[in-house]
Amino acid sequence: MRTINYLKRAILSVIASVCFTTLYAEDFRFPFAEKDVAMWKKFMQQPSAIEGKCNLEVLGIDVNRVGFDWDDPNTWAREDGKVFHNKPTTDFVTTVWGVSFDSRDPYYGGTARVGWTRRAYKEGTQEVFEVGKSVEEKWIPYTPGLENLSGRFELTTLAPVVNCCDTKIETVRLIMNNETTDCYLQFSRNFNLTQIDLSDSKGKIRQMPSYRCNLSTLDAFVLNNMRPEELGEDGKYDNGVDYRLFDWVTNIDECHFRMSTMPLIPGGRLYNGYRNQKPFVPESYQLGADGETWEFKAGGFINLSSENVVRDQPTTFVWKDLDGNEVTPDKAVQGRFQFKESFIGRELVCEMTNSFFDGWICKTQPVKIVAEYTTTAVDMVKSDNNLNIFPNPAIDKITIDGAKAFSVKVFTLEGKEIMNENVVDNVFDISRLSTGYYLLDIKSDQGTFIKKIIKK
Repeated sequence: MRTINYLKRAILSVIASVCFTTLYAEDFRFPFAEKDVAMWKKFMQQPSAIEGKCNLEVLGIDVNRVGFDWDDPNTWAREDGKVFHNKPTTDFVTTVWGVSFDSRDPYYGGTARVGWTRRAYKEGTQEVFEVGKSVEEKWIPYTPGLENLSGRFELTTLAPVVNCCDTKIETVRLIMNNETTDCYLQFSRNFNLTQIDLSDSKGKIRQMPSYRCNLSTLDAFVLNNMRPEELGEDGKYDNGVDYRLFDWVTNIDECHFRMSTMPLIPGGRLYNGYRNQKPFVPESYQLGADGETWEFKAGGFINLSSENVVRDQPTTFVWKDLDGNEVTPDKAVQGRFQFKESFIGRELVCEMTNSFFDGWICKTQPVKIVAEYTTTAVDMVKSDNNLNIFPNPAIDKITIDGAKAFSVKVFTLEGKEIMNENVVDNVFDISRLSTGYYLLDIKSDQGTFIKKIIKK
């Protein structure tokens, strides 16, 4: 039976190659693997970043088209009727929604490549997004609408190439099963991406840049039950290079880690590709009236105690003004710092170093020391003891206790407002938020409170 199936697929492959040379892509029906159809259907049916549209729709596919069938990707056509690009090869066929499928045995019909990227080219050090001028696009055609893909991306695959960049995808769950083939992965510039889970992967991962994402927590990477050599557990070296996954194939620069949240990997700590993290906002800062400047009232304590001792190593804190001149806090106690009235009007940054993280200078966002908080930032800042939110961390809803809440503004730790909604019965829905840390500006009958939450 296996011989018959193999011959059948071989004949189909030959027929496919002939069809490719004589027919337009929409005239060809491809035998997609059933398990792959189920996986892509699950992802494509998720809501996109555009309200009222699913992921498949933002890629230009009309799901209301006569003849459309979620269980048959041969019907996932654009407005012009195209399902495949016009120049498929005998090795794989590429759909107009940016995913290629294998036309070779023994992988026939399975996912061969994911090609989502909109990066164009570089002018000096600046990336310019212009379709048609990309080194990446030489191999990966731009798929219009990919920047609005959202939700959880799950894939179990033999594909050697998975490029999932420039989307609004929030989590990735990827199992690479191709043990004898190098796997080239890329998850860069996904600004909502909070977790990459590669557990159970048996593939030989040889590239995985994941820079400019929203990765920030200890569980940002989940790497359970993977090949020991991928994680450095076997201690193998080649020409002095440590073959640990995160140290020679991964770049997680310009994410949102701080020292206390930088994850370890089974092979040990990171050595490369992590030192350029975005400055973070301590929970004691308040957002200023302009929505961009962070403020702190003179005389209070800026709380950086979470960074005081990391991995059993003490952290060195150095405060500077915006000109780079070192300044001395009026008081420093185990990562908590006080700046009194003499600092009012000055903007300060804290730079942290720790011997556990070689060469990394972890920075806070600049903070302006003020006599009073601006009224737009906080109408009346109350003690945290006056108001509680629970549960925290939370998955979908939080309850506000201690005051009658009217409305809540949600800010990222970089100060970007992402939600502003009224509150009903002191319950606030956070289910739409991606996993991560947020600041809540809660307006109530007792004044305005600033609280920090963790969305699970």
